[in-house]
Amino acid sequence: MRCPIIRPIYAVSLSFLLLSPPLRAETEAAKEMKVKVEAVAGELAAACKEDLKTYCANVTAGEAHVAFCMLAHEDKISAKCVDALVDVADKIEMKMSKLVRLSLACEDDLNKNCDAVRAGKGRLVQCIRDQKDRLSDGCKAELGE
Repeated sequence: MRCPIIRPIYAVSLSFLLLSPPLRAETEAAKEMKVKVEAVAGELAAACKEDLKTYCANVTAGEAHVAFCMLAHEDKISAKCVDALVDVADKIEMKMSKLVRLSLACEDDLNKNCDAVRAGKGRLVQCIRDQKDRLSDGCKAELGE
């Protein structure tokens, strides 16, 4: 029987692959994201320390190799680690849902105020934040402004 960590590990792996900003973050939004990603990685490393040491000590970190190693040993992972993975996956789902809502609520504002801004590295989020006085009420509400 498989442990219930497939969804969390895939969510965590995908988020680190897609959302991890480069080490030199260009915008405040990217810097904030980098801090959050590093905090989550630290939480997981602490909760899964023994599992990582036991099953994945020889795996080179990067490109979700460690997450896939954990997946390969999913039937042996401790409950503490599984709980941490599920918790992180839930947080990621909530953040992704917020990003979807934000993109829908701010689509016209992005097109109007940030059309020349190249996507990536937090530049669009930074642009929306910088344009907060010019945003629609719906976009402001989703931003929490």
